[in-house]
Amino acid sequence: MTIDGSMEVMGNSAPNKITIINGKAYKSEMSFNGQNIVQSITDTGAWMINPFMGSSVPTAIPAEQYGAMKDEIFIGGSLFSYKSNDANVQYAGMENIDGKPAKKIVFTKDSVSTTYYIDSATNYVDEKIVSASGQTTTVKYSNYKQTDAGVLMAYNEELTIPQGMTINYTINKIDFNKPVDTSVFAMPKQ
Repeated sequence: MTIDGSMEVMGNSAPNKITIINGKAYKSEMSFNGQNIVQSITDTGAWMINPFMGSSVPTAIPAEQYGAMKDEIFIGGSLFSYKSNDANVQYAGMENIDGKPAKKIVFTKDSVSTTYYIDSATNYVDEKIVSASGQTTTVKYSNYKQTDAGVLMAYNEELTIPQGMTINYTINKIDFNKPVDTSVFAMPKQ
């Protein structure tokens, strides 16, 4: 799956491209204020280039961070593939999210806990809260649309990251089953 979208961070817009080979690899490429930010995750490890975090060359992502992000390689997300991932999933009752009743599902794997809030009327994921290494990220989903491949996806996400910053992500286009050169996921040699 390839996703073309844009992120809005602190009033600035940044084009973003995401490529996923389901269950194998994920790569996000973004250009922000003249800087390229790359994050690549595979089923065996991850690397990034992020000049804003002091990494202007490809750098391996530490194991504890990798644990919190490795489920990005699954198109349906970690909840969709929980049985094959040896995760613990529990129904934790109902809560109101933005004034609507939502089912609360707690997903735990390794040292990462993710709480999903699923709208009880639509069964769409409204929000997820990811807690790992003492840090919490919240993602709110909206604007669900059917893709050309018949998959329902949220075309808007609002991320609140541990540093307190909010990032708005908008999907412009999604393509499925296009050929992908798997070498793009490998960390470049320096």
